[in-house]
Amino acid sequence: LDLQFQNLKSDMDRTAREHAELSGLENFVAVQNAVDQAIRTSTELKRTVDEFRRLMGTRGDHAVDINLVIRQAELLIRPLANQARVNVELVLAEGLPRVVGNSLGMQQVFLNLMLNAVQHTGKKKHDLRLLTVSTSCHERDSEWWVQARFSDTGPGIHLQLWQSAFALGFTTRPDGSGLGLYIAESLVNNMGGRICIESSLVPFGTTFLVELPAIPAKESQEP
Repeated sequence: LDLQFQNLKSDMDRTAREHAELSGLENFVAVQNAVDQAIRTSTELKRTVDEFRRLMGTRGDHAVDINLVIRQAELLIRPLANQARVNVELVLAEGLPRVVGNSLGMQQVFLNLMLNAVQHTGKKKHDLRLLTVSTSCHERDSEWWVQARFSDTGPGIHLQLWQSAFALGFTTRPDGSGLGLYIAESLVNNMGGRICIESSLVPFGTTFLVELPAIPAKESQEP
């Protein structure tokens, strides 16, 4: 996003030099000012996110029960979900191995995903306003991964926007900050996992997938 704004500013500066008559046009000046403001805002957002990541990193990683963190996040999001008339359903697998992570950072990831789902699903006019959070365990390349899926019945995300969804500043809501998914991806990456849009169908809903590396059972036991 920063690079795109900088490229746009360079193009506009070059245009102003090549066409001096544009410099006095009110609309052209307004666009230049808007681009400058967007660059400042983007820089400030990035600084905020970097500071957030630094604070999360100082708390250290440890063995985390992902189901417990999800239940805690659901309790925090429940009042907003009730207000938006969105039902939150937890389908959590029992006996999951623990994962290496930062419980506070992980809770922030899940809260961001739940908040995003509730805000979008709550705007649907039909009665089927549902967010389902499920967990499971999956083996890939001789390693075990704990998975958390966040499936909503919101408006869906077009396939062309899947890659952009995690970019800093990207949002589909007029009042959105474009920080939630960017922060979520940053935190998950820091914990050695991955986050992605697993599926989405316009206008029927979206499923986000979070995968985190599992700790072998003998290593995850409490001392």
